[in-house]
Amino acid sequence: MCQQNFTSRQRSLTIIALFLALLTTAGFAQTPQQQEMSAAQRAQLLQLAREQDEKWRTERAAAEVLARRFNLPIRQEFPNGRTMELQRFENGLPIYHVTDNLNAAGTISTNRVWFSGGAGLSLNGNGQTLGIWDAGAIRTTHQEFGGRVTQQSDGATALNSHATHVGGTMVAAGAFQAQARGMASGPSCKPTTRTVM
Repeated sequence: MCQQNFTSRQRSLTIIALFLALLTTAGFAQTPQQQEMSAAQRAQLLQLAREQDEKWRTERAAAEVLARRFNLPIRQEFPNGRTMELQRFENGLPIYHVTDNLNAAGTISTNRVWFSGGAGLSLNGNGQTLGIWDAGAIRTTHQEFGGRVTQQSDGATALNSHATHVGGTMVAAGAFQAQARGMASGPSCKPTTRTVM
């Protein structure tokens, strides 16, 4: 009797939970018209983007003046592929953005799905193929790619450091520099400079 009541209670709670979940989902659902941004909203976002861009440009220009005065680097590329770039000064101290795939993976929790990542998933992208569309050819011989990157035959001949960096962010193995490991270290990559993949 007690077992049967517990099972009935479980079943009732499950039905109530499903009903509430459906009700909540239906309440937040939007029609395509509701999802479209109004002209006023679009204008507001564009204005905000312009203001933020102007703020960044002003802060950056002032930071470059101070950096030159104090003989500080504005931009620096390191042998391990990391790049450091001055953004602004805060409280008299320079603020740099530094590219670092390992820190980025931790920021967005990609590292949690890797082998020994804590989520128990042990994913690395083996057997998958990723595509990149960028401004030029990737340096396919980069040590972190291990032969997994094949430039598409789209006429791109000029190597592009940004395309190579994006490719590394996506698929670098991290074999030579742990900080260079991409978000998925196992898939192959097929970059192109046009929209045909």
